[in-house]
Amino acid sequence: MSSYFRGAYATGTPTLMKGYLTMPGSRLLIGTSRLYGSLEHSSTAYNSYGGISIGLQAGQFVDAGLVGSLSFGYAPEVTPLESANVATPAVFTLSGETCTVSVGLQQLNPEIFGLAFLSGTSYSYQGEWLSSFGDACTDKYRPISIEFQNNACDAPISANIANGVTGGVLTLYDCYCSSGLTWEMNAGEISSIDLEFTAIPVLSNSRGNRLGSLWVY
Repeated sequence: MSSYFRGAYATGTPTLMKGYLTMPGSRLLIGTSRLYGSLEHSSTAYNSYGGISIGLQAGQFVDAGLVGSLSFGYAPEVTPLESANVATPAVFTLSGETCTVSVGLQQLNPEIFGLAFLSGTSYSYQGEWLSSFGDACTDKYRPISIEFQNNACDAPISANIANGVTGGVLTLYDCYCSSGLTWEMNAGEISSIDLEFTAIPVLSNSRGNRLGSLWVY
């Protein structure tokens, strides 16, 4: 078919790419040490692509277990550069970035309590856990990793991003618990704690690799 305005063209029907429909079965891992005490640093991605870490090292994390809710959010902050001789701003600068993970915990690991008390100290001894909190100068920064597999009926049979999403790993290099701790205790109900973790930039990393990474296969 030809058109006066567009020339020769053809229209088509939508392509059904059902392999990209995702139903993620995921787990939340929180590092037990800061930065490379928990972050992986031996993969091809790390050694060949400018120090990009994918996930956490084996045995260097706490598994949050069953969670009632889990979400990740990233939002850039863009500021227009105003000029006296241009009426409408045409130049914009990236003035900041916000990156968070929100989770509703149903299995209450004491080590996660220790992270929620940002101004505190925790001790583990002979099968017991003790946390104190209030007006401390200690920091509680840890990396976070969300690993997921696509459990949708139309997920690819074998991993190939050209056919769809099989799974992936979202890694935040350095985070702190920005929500604090609110714990509701109700008789006859499984307790749940809603926490939010906020990523902070790792300035020793190169630009473009200071908050985290997302690997999808």
